[in-house]
Amino acid sequence: MAGKDIKKSTPKKTTPAKKAAATKKEPSLYQLYMKKQLTVVKAKNPSLSHREAFTQVAKNWKNAPENPNKGK
Repeated sequence: MAGKDIKKSTPKKTTPAKKAAATKKEPSLYQLYMKKQLTVVKAKNPSLSHREAFTQVAKNWKNAPENPNKGK
């Protein structure tokens, strides 16, 4: 058997589309809140940078009724 080439099995390659579809999960309550509230804050304060608006909304999450850990 010294002269035979042994082929190593290679793992099956998945396409990026299949991988993304397989690993996609539901957005968290925090992510849904941030998406919704970020547009509200930006509409009310168009002069805020994205970073400033994001920071403000993230701070508001602490006491938001949607937050399951509110008050903890």
